[in-house]
Amino acid sequence: HLTDDSQYTRNEAYLAVGKYLVDECDILVAVWDGKSAQGKGGTGDVVEYAKESGKEVVIIKAIR
Repeated sequence: HLTDDSQYTRNEAYLAVGKYLVDECDILVAVWDGKSAQGKGGTGDVVEYAKESGKEVVIIKAIR
């Protein structure tokens, strides 16, 4: 979790927010292209964390 004096990079902050979201939700609904995260904290990282946490994950396939 983020604190006022934490020195996070942008990607570390994205990952922290994603983990917080997963920790607080019952079901994660993610719009995702199925690819690995391009940087730390991407959708792939959050989906992986949710699965590891035993959360139900619903993925809506992103089309580009």
